[in-house]
Amino acid sequence: MSDESQVDDNTNENEDEGAELDASPELSAEDLLKEVAKLRKEAASRRVKNKDLDAKLSEYEEWKKSQMTEVERAKAEKAELEETVRSLQQENWRRDAAAKADLDPTWADRVQGETKEEMVADAKRLAEALGGQSKSPGIGSLAGKRGRGVGTNPVMSDDDWLRAELSK
Repeated sequence: MSDESQVDDNTNENEDEGAELDASPELSAEDLLKEVAKLRKEAASRRVKNKDLDAKLSEYEEWKKSQMTEVERAKAEKAELEETVRSLQQENWRRDAAAKADLDPTWADRVQGETKEEMVADAKRLAEALGGQSKSPGIGSLAGKRGRGVGTNPVMSDDDWLRAELSK
């Protein structure tokens, strides 16, 4: 209530000043110039305050945009990494499915499916379709009994293979 009464008091004072100006049309030119100078000062101070507030507002909006772009960039990076993991996981599933079906690893990229089970089933169908051609004689079979064949890789676990792919 005290705020409202102060507002009412200020309004009444402003009306009283206006009434004084209206009541005495015989103000001197100096008084009018003083009043105009006073109003100009008030307007200038308000312009300065508004300019400061506008600058702060634009800084805030700029900061907010920069934060949003970082969030958006992080979301895009996350999506890209998830896609990479998904494709590596499916490639790994294809190789596992080919191995389970006794299919030559060179045919692993032709295995289709969305899940491990679908890929294993497809690899088995592909191995049946190829018949005896599913395992090709590799370099390892030509090496004889002297040791491991040239160009053959040691068997890697799924985790080791994924780590090697991610480190590339």
